[in-house]
Amino acid sequence: MKYFLFILILKFSFNYAMAQGNGKKVYSLKGKIENWNDRFIYFSCKGFGSDRIWDSTIVKNNAFEFKGVLEEPSNGFITTLKWNRIKNLSDKNITERLFISPSQMTITLKVDSFHNAKLIGSKLQMEYLGLENSKKKFYNKIDPLSKLYDSLNDEYIKTSKLEKEELIKEELSEKLDSLRNIFDTLNEKCSLIDRAFFKKNPNSYITAYLLKDYYSSISLAELEYYYNKMHPETKKWEYGIKLKEAIGKLQKGSPGGIPYNFTSIDLNGNVIALSQFKGKYVLLDFWASWCKPCRAGNPELINLYKKYKDNGIEFVGIADDDGSEDKWKLAIKNDKINIWRQILDMGIGEKYAVHSIPLQILINPKGVIVNRFGEGGEPNENLSKVLESIFGK
Repeated sequence: MKYFLFILILKFSFNYAMAQGNGKKVYSLKGKIENWNDRFIYFSCKGFGSDRIWDSTIVKNNAFEFKGVLEEPSNGFITTLKWNRIKNLSDKNITERLFISPSQMTITLKVDSFHNAKLIGSKLQMEYLGLENSKKKFYNKIDPLSKLYDSLNDEYIKTSKLEKEELIKEELSEKLDSLRNIFDTLNEKCSLIDRAFFKKNPNSYITAYLLKDYYSSISLAELEYYYNKMHPETKKWEYGIKLKEAIGKLQKGSPGGIPYNFTSIDLNGNVIALSQFKGKYVLLDFWASWCKPCRAGNPELINLYKKYKDNGIEFVGIADDDGSEDKWKLAIKNDKINIWRQILDMGIGEKYAVHSIPLQILINPKGVIVNRFGEGGEPNENLSKVLESIFGK
């Protein structure tokens, strides 16, 4: 028996060495977990979202192991979930995000407390946790506020359907605005910490990974700055490629870009194409029925439309309500924004690199984008000033 075990160990060592010798980068994740024997545990370090590639193994004697080949650093999850993983990956009691690279690692887990996982052998994990810890004091304030905000927002949406509850809606709106201002302040402090890290560590996988959360909130010039600072090898990584793609979309959807020429069916069942408005200014308004800031900004958009509609400008509403047409139609009716053309997004926003709403894009009569408004919570007054400078009133 001892001789047999020796042969197995020798075989594993030989295969590991051969894989490294063939240029393949091997990882090994050995784990310890109590009270989970003879059950499956799941691990993923490749793919995105619903396309993630998952591996599984059975825990024996409180131990398990995952191993494979990684061509670059990666992030993934270890979890006890078999079904509905994408929906529940945020549950830190049974799931933990891991940052790994081709190396030999060990992890210690506790059932129902995965967020206390101890991963040894991954420099990336230590780097990520160090950055997260520097923002922890802000997270501790954000988390309870987020729950309160979601609760108030749900209440606001329900109340919006009741025409006689204007006072309640106004009170809820003020509370939501107050919370949003607190969020903005806390998130900005976290953002400053992240961006200092990006500048100091342009070739870090963590930098490339986290930048995806900033595609909509920092300028195209800043994104290009971070990308240009990256090592050519970093640019080949999955998130380096995604950053390049995001920059390309932003370039097309930013001032100077040629807008995507969409064709769609509007609220009234009529065909609408962007090309039909050539020779006029066009304002694309990206919004949604569930987006409170979008809805709150509609009265000002109505004022701007009435003020300039006879001066050669068309408004087109593009709503992120593809799966909820009834709510989309009701919001248009309640907000009285059927005075301009309204269509569903159906992938149009992606073509314009729209990562957050509300957002407006202004296109000039020559068919060139001249401005983007609304990113980072920018108020409509900036749009008002631009339109005033164009039309002179």
